This record gives sequence, structure tokens and C-alpha cells, in this order.
Amino acid sequence: MVGVKILEASTLPRLHAWVQNFKQVPVIKDNLPDYQKLLAHMTRLRKSRVPDQV
Repeated sequence: MVGVKILEASTLPRLHAWVQNFKQVPVIKDNLPDYQKLLAHMTRLRKSRVPDQV
């Protein structure tokens, strides 16, 4: 979410394919949050909870 790739096609190809297919199901696709908005929210949340590194 914040620049870390957890699921890559090269390491877990079948799981990656399943996730991609799942995200295309209309009821799922229509209810997924906007990626950029979610990323901005999670970044703000992390900054408020984790002290800055020196």
C-alpha cells in the first residue's frame, strides 16, 4: 500500500491471477476504494502513528 509490493505475479502467479480476477467481479469492482485516495489516507495515518526517522 505504501510502496511495498506484497503480492507479485513472479512469486505467486496463481494467487496473483486470482486476485486480479476477483477485483474484476462487478460487485467487488464497484465497491473498491479509489487507490490514490486510499494511499493518501494510509500515508497520513502512518505519519500520525509512527514517529519520523532521523
